[in-house]
Amino acid sequence: GGLFASESRSAFGDFARLFCGDASSASLLCLCPGLEAPKVISAPYGVTEPLGDDGIPEELLRSFAEQLEDAALLGAPESMVLPSREVFETVARRAALAMGAAVGSAFALSRQLLPELLQTRHIVISLGRPLEFRLLTYAFVAEMPSQVQGNLGEDASTPFVARLLSPVLNSDQCAGENFRYVVSVTKEQSIAQFQRRDLVLVRKVVAAGQWSRLF
Repeated sequence: GGLFASESRSAFGDFARLFCGDASSASLLCLCPGLEAPKVISAPYGVTEPLGDDGIPEELLRSFAEQLEDAALLGAPESMVLPSREVFETVARRAALAMGAAVGSAFALSRQLLPELLQTRHIVISLGRPLEFRLLTYAFVAEMPSQVQGNLGEDASTPFVARLLSPVLNSDQCAGENFRYVVSVTKEQSIAQFQRRDLVLVRKVVAAGQWSRLF
């Protein structure tokens, strides 16, 4: 059972819209060992949202996997053995599912929060030897509507940011593993700005090879 046991048409649709969105917004990033800065992940120029008859955007998932592999190759020291292309394809597919709006809503409702996560951004992180991949999601959350500032939509914010960390995406045991989370108080009104400040910590996590430092 679990998140990755069945593939959700709606989750893949959420991923496709994000992947094919404005690359300049940098809503999807990747950070691997050896990279000084995260790599922006987005659809190649001119690619739209070609969902197949089964609702699965195979072309986009292949591009996602290729970009994850390229990022890992770019930063990897010579002594590091990288996973196979099949592993990157699995990571891409599972990360896409973990980006689904239903995942965020399920988390929020389980913590008695409003069901919609605001200004959501994602970063695929890999660390350790052998490499482990997880998806780290950032979003504003709220317990009540009065905590939401600004107009509902892309600019809405709250005083609370959730960091949501997926199970290990390249592990066969990931289906039974829970998401980890922490909620922080912030004065930022932009998730992008919060994430930029948080990258100092994320880089240290990757360098140390320890997920626990995130929490």
